[in-house]
Amino acid sequence: TSDGLTVIFISHKLDEIINLSDEVTILRNGKVVGTFNTKNEDPESLGFKMLGYKIPKLKQNKIYDQKDNILQLVDVSTKSLDPFTTNLNEINLKLSKGEILGIAGVAGNGQNELMEVLLNENNFPLDGNIFYKKIKINDLSTQDRKKLSISYVTEQRLGHSAVPELTLEENTLLSMSHKKDFIINDLINFDYLKSFTNKIIKDYSVDATSSLTRAGQLSGGNLQKFIIGREILSNPDLLILSQPTWGIDVGSESFIRKTIIELSQQGVAIIIISHDIDEILELCHKVSVLYEGSLSNPLEVDGIDISKLGKQMGGFFD
Repeated sequence: TSDGLTVIFISHKLDEIINLSDEVTILRNGKVVGTFNTKNEDPESLGFKMLGYKIPKLKQNKIYDQKDNILQLVDVSTKSLDPFTTNLNEINLKLSKGEILGIAGVAGNGQNELMEVLLNENNFPLDGNIFYKKIKINDLSTQDRKKLSISYVTEQRLGHSAVPELTLEENTLLSMSHKKDFIINDLINFDYLKSFTNKIIKDYSVDATSSLTRAGQLSGGNLQKFIIGREILSNPDLLILSQPTWGIDVGSESFIRKTIIELSQQGVAIIIISHDIDEILELCHKVSVLYEGSLSNPLEVDGIDISKLGKQMGGFFD
């Protein structure tokens, strides 16, 4: 630095590495690949060196069936007396089959509260209505909503989306116990549970020794691939993701984003709650901004006015 200090910066965010460092040493599977002059690199070349293969370009289909409504929130508000909670203010939201809607905003503006309302995981008094396929689901439990083919991936992987002390098979069962193939005559179908868990591991390239590996032993990227794979293989019609690629390596991030796009192209409606604007602009058809519990009208991502999006994140809604 200009003060003569030497700084070691550890990150898997390629743009940060290029902007902040003079040299970069790349590790892959615990071994040094090499040390390179950062000014001679770009995100694509660094990604190739980190992974050993080229990161594929994502191609989002901008066409979806806007007439086939899957989810609708009408004037949804919460009233919590907890001073550390952001109440939601008359949230209105529509989501169609095959559409990916991004929810952007600075952390702490109601993202967690919105996720909890969509999951029905709190006891907040709720005004307004939530409709799924034109069915009012306000009073349905999380489990009952899952039975309607709604799947969730929460921000907190360990302790919420997965129990670290339990095996991958046990974590699969916790999420899939409502599915008839997992339970026969009130008894666990262990053969199906094992084969389903192994399918997640294989199809989603989860680096795990076996289906009996404990969730807490996986890296962040591998655990996230397992969780997302588990929910996708439940064949949802609606998938709600909170911070889907936060804190994971570039290879897992690319794999997950590619999987999300493929899922939407199969007709699954998807909500992505993320602080990563680049992620939202890359994946989503539309984006709305949460600010102090209020949700802006959606903007089309194709041809979006970035300055307008920035104003909305500062609370300046039209």
